[in-house]
Amino acid sequence: FIKSNIAGGGPLQRFVMVFAKSPEIGAKNIMYPALNPNIDEGGKYFEDAKESKLTGQALDEELAKKFWEKCEELLNAYDANLL
Repeated sequence: FIKSNIAGGGPLQRFVMVFAKSPEIGAKNIMYPALNPNIDEGGKYFEDAKESKLTGQALDEELAKKFWEKCEELLNAYDANLL
């Protein structure tokens, strides 16, 4: 969970931010595997520059397919509104 204003300053934001990581740390978790030449395959999850085990929903192929299809649907609708 990354510290941001995405919640719009809601009542729980102050409490939740105690447990959130800074944007810089969040970016490190994305950039580390992307830029590390010793990581030669995708599909892995990294936290604090260490490979972590995928569990639960992250391993659900059917859920991943539904999520991808929903993203495409929303992006296509968004793109259509731009034209």
